[in-house]
Amino acid sequence: MEHSFPRIKLGWVWKIEALPRIKSFIWQCCHNSIGVKGCLVKRGMGEDDCCPICQMEPETILHALRDCIREWLRSNGKDSSIRGGFQWRIPFPIAVWSIWKSRNQMVFNGKSLNPGLATYIRAQAFEFLCCATSTRHSVCNVIKRIRWERPQIGWKKLNTDGSHMGRNGRAGCGGVVRDEHGRWISGFTKHIGSASSFVAEMWGLRDGLALCSYLNIQCLIVEVDARVIVGAVLNADYVNIVVPPLLDDCRQLLSCFQQVQIRHCYRQANRCADVMARMGSDQLVDYVVFHSPPEDVLEACEADFNGLYFDRRCPDLVVGS
Repeated sequence: MEHSFPRIKLGWVWKIEALPRIKSFIWQCCHNSIGVKGCLVKRGMGEDDCCPICQMEPETILHALRDCIREWLRSNGKDSSIRGGFQWRIPFPIAVWSIWKSRNQMVFNGKSLNPGLATYIRAQAFEFLCCATSTRHSVCNVIKRIRWERPQIGWKKLNTDGSHMGRNGRAGCGGVVRDEHGRWISGFTKHIGSASSFVAEMWGLRDGLALCSYLNIQCLIVEVDARVIVGAVLNADYVNIVVPPLLDDCRQLLSCFQQVQIRHCYRQANRCADVMARMGSDQLVDYVVFHSPPEDVLEACEADFNGLYFDRRCPDLVVGS
């Protein structure tokens, strides 16, 4: 039997660490208001409440999402115990949302159940941790002076970036290699086509590392302005079913250098790579290597060479009492 939930406080739903659409979905679950057959029949929008997948039991919310009664959602959504390297409250709402989407793909689009769903959920949880979670600290914003820094003597620096041009889906990437004097060694642009910003960033890193390997660089510093990319490459436990070849290539290429460092930088210190990435998204050819700076990037290159600072408002973490 479908549960009818009494009116109670559901403020905890909006405190779950998840994307807004997932919070809204869980809120709808708690109000018995998602489009399973059992709910639709009760609202006079159908006569058959049988589950379209197993065709054996009524399709209630509990049936569609395992045991998702209110208390099950609430207790799991607040559970901080460590499971599989995560606080359970992080992957849990992503899992509920992903199960629901997978069910809809099967019912309405005839797609098979995704055998890699668990791997996908884990990957999404990791990306969410890298991109969206907030720390439990007091945060003050301070103005910091940011600039591109030259590598130490004997080292080269690679800066890469990805570009995703909004609704039209055009994506590209690019990068710049410079020496300890700030001089241009090489650069590249690549047109990717339709791709997410994450994939574009990963392509930029992969092609930048491949270029540096081709140039026989031994000691390399790599900077990107996407923390999630740094975390994905350095965390050996991270998996992503969307870009496994790219991720594997990046890790393998990093091992080719005698000494290598990869780190995050602010976008103000990554302006040359940003320009190159936007050039890549607009170009008609697949891949271009530049042995000297193209006209579009000259201004940013000159600013970096002269050590020009840019102000940026940055979080200054102060541990709370």
